Amino acid sequence: MKVKIVCALVSLNLMGSAARAENDLQFNPAFLNGEGSNIADLSWVNAGGELPPGEYNINVYVNNNYAFTGNITFTVDKENANSEPAPCVTPEQMAAMGIDTAQAQGGTMPLTQKCVFLNHYFPGTQIDFDQKTLTVNISVPQRFMLNLPRGYVSPQSWESGITSAWFNYVINGANNQYQGESSADREQLFASLNSGVNLGAWRLRDFTTWTKENNELTHVQTWLQRDLPALRAQFYAGETYTSAQIFDSVGLRGVALSTDDNMLPASLSGYAPDIRGIARSNATVTVRQNGNIIYQTSVSAGEFVLKDLYPTASGGDLSVTITENDGSKTQYSVPFASVPNLVRAGQFKYSLGAGKFRPVSNQDSPAFMQGEMFLGWKYGLTFYGGTQLSQNYTGVALGVGQNMGSFGAYSLDLIHARSTLADGNSYNGDSVRVRYSKLINDVGTRLNFYSWRFSTEGFYTLSDTAYKGMSGGRSTQVTESDGTITTSYENVYDLRMSRKSKNQLLLSQPMENLGSVSLSWDQQTYWNTSKSTQGVQFSWNNTFKNVSVGVNFQRSTSLYDNQKDNIVSLSLSVPLGNPSFSTRARYSATQSDSNGATHSVGLSGYVPGKDNLYYSVNQRYSKQQQYGGDTALQYQGQWGDYNLGYSYSANSRNLSYGMSGGAVLHEDGLTLSQPLGNTNILVKAPGAANVEVRNHKGIKTDSRGYAVIPYATPYRVNRVVLDVTTAGNNVELDNAVINATPTDGALVRATIPTRVGLKAMLVIRNKNGVLPFGTVVSLMDAKNDSSSIVGDNGSLYLSGLPESGSVRAVWGTGNGKACTAKYQLNKRDYNAQTGLYSQEVICQ
Repeated sequence: MKVKIVCALVSLNLMGSAARAENDLQFNPAFLNGEGSNIADLSWVNAGGELPPGEYNINVYVNNNYAFTGNITFTVDKENANSEPAPCVTPEQMAAMGIDTAQAQGGTMPLTQKCVFLNHYFPGTQIDFDQKTLTVNISVPQRFMLNLPRGYVSPQSWESGITSAWFNYVINGANNQYQGESSADREQLFASLNSGVNLGAWRLRDFTTWTKENNELTHVQTWLQRDLPALRAQFYAGETYTSAQIFDSVGLRGVALSTDDNMLPASLSGYAPDIRGIARSNATVTVRQNGNIIYQTSVSAGEFVLKDLYPTASGGDLSVTITENDGSKTQYSVPFASVPNLVRAGQFKYSLGAGKFRPVSNQDSPAFMQGEMFLGWKYGLTFYGGTQLSQNYTGVALGVGQNMGSFGAYSLDLIHARSTLADGNSYNGDSVRVRYSKLINDVGTRLNFYSWRFSTEGFYTLSDTAYKGMSGGRSTQVTESDGTITTSYENVYDLRMSRKSKNQLLLSQPMENLGSVSLSWDQQTYWNTSKSTQGVQFSWNNTFKNVSVGVNFQRSTSLYDNQKDNIVSLSLSVPLGNPSFSTRARYSATQSDSNGATHSVGLSGYVPGKDNLYYSVNQRYSKQQQYGGDTALQYQGQWGDYNLGYSYSANSRNLSYGMSGGAVLHEDGLTLSQPLGNTNILVKAPGAANVEVRNHKGIKTDSRGYAVIPYATPYRVNRVVLDVTTAGNNVELDNAVINATPTDGALVRATIPTRVGLKAMLVIRNKNGVLPFGTVVSLMDAKNDSSSIVGDNGSLYLSGLPESGSVRAVWGTGNGKACTAKYQLNKRDYNAQTGLYSQEVICQ
């Protein structure tokens, strides 16, 4: 029966295709049901259409590039009597398609018409409509298109999202016990809460953290934000950070306005750093930016890579602290800076801010203002400058950058600063900085970033002038779990040792069959001391027939002591069994100056049948700590991420745990989720419970049919796809694919039409026999718009049905061309194999 319906629908499409091929040919419906008046009105098929006229919510592509999703009116072109229903588009929709209306045939578009047929004004335009996916692909000759960059998304399709409130939590903790010549118990606990409220284009945000070590809440920032598309900018009010492209980024409590590169096409914007490192044991990694903890997590011994950071500022290097399970710490910096300061020819970029300085430690909060501007010129040149002003500080900067093609790109800037410090004296100094980036050779070596900065002895920053004394902070003695004592120098400063020379390097080298190499180097020297700070991370990774090999090196030094720690690690992993489980046997060896050599073997992978539950088990040996081991579980669930780990050695025990997740409050209720980003998508598929979202591990709809997709990309097309194979027998998805283009910070609702109810294959008759082929039948239910078309022999497939109800059948106009039938679906009519009810009904 179901096959017959499919054949009938295919027949209708074939009829339409034939009508398009030969407009002078007309389809005679009498061929289907024989001669006589008992036939449905299929005049719209004669027009060649794949669907009757009306308004449809569809995905629109222009020249195979996505334009927008919206309501398009399909109607018959009255100027062409034999035409099929075609899209009639509005001027706003043409703008979203990137069509240059100034090139319209005749020179002008009619102002009185609400919508127009494109081929009237843009000859050669072709339209291809896919009824199955509700997608129309419009082919427009290139001469009628605006010259837009690759990846362009029309601002007309940007969505500010729905009114909502949400929060995002992260909790990580560890309990460490040591039993040796001395005993020590140490407990670590970190919690962070991101929360927000969205109202139209406005976003209210708050970020707060808490650590058990300090036993206090750290209020990182609260701010109000909205985008200004006309200015390609973001407006901020509250606590935020200044730009770091020229001056050092500082905390600002006030207002700011800056251009947003995310609004540019994908081919013209952005990057964010990964954090690499080596842990000698099960360790806690803490990441700070501008003195605030923005991330903390537990890692196993060996190399680690952090890719899911959520930085709070547009700049400011990241300070990384690795706290081992014995309490010892390793610290280094990762550059968080852009490539040379360049903008495209004709582009203008700016950043403005004014308000109070946000102190970090032992600082005042003077009023200040900052401005930066960039102008792209011909020959690949960019000219830029800026100023930073407060009562005790005046900084003026000028710079130039150039894209030199095969020779790379550079920027050169000079800052002159006049500062009054806590000792009451005035200082004058200059700082010159060179940035350079280049694809070095055809093999693919990329000098991602190199920066050299030299400052004269009298050069200080705005942050330096806010300190209450010329030196401050205090070192703290930390008793490690093995009884040794180390010194922590956090928040210690001495303005007499001002910064002198700074080098930063990021280098990557793909080597085809030989793997890839990456190098990060950061070094800072100071005036009036021979000491310096330095951090180096080097890694080489390769895969030989699914066998992965890696070598890593890490080195760090501190300004206030002579301690240096060099760590080298070797890793090897071999796949085992079913590739879908990602089960791998692993070996690693780590050599450090402080702990000697450690060897580890283990097994890791996904639990069979659970591709969101990851496990690892390791056994290790070191000369210092003898035998030890660790095990860990990581679960990526529907409502959050969870991890649990345990490790032991001869003298220590360590338990680590963590959880993170989010919750969204919207007009339809509360929806729990995995950890949220700043921009998210709310999936609404009413009644479709436990349906998986493709390409998002662990995410599926809740009992009401709602789910949240986190970390959506703002100002880009985000594709939402539900897995129809996971929908229940009583759920049918009309269109499981939808596109969303959120603005920054938006919660966009992606509504997937659903039919929830029973599915039935009916045979529908009236007094004259079965209803004619092509009869349109609709369920008489105001809450359900289920409808279908009668196939041959009166066969009819309907979904989303209640157990009993009535349907209305129409096969033409005039008297005797419509009737109503009642049905009652009983268990005896149900086929468990097909999931369908079968029944014959009488239409009266």
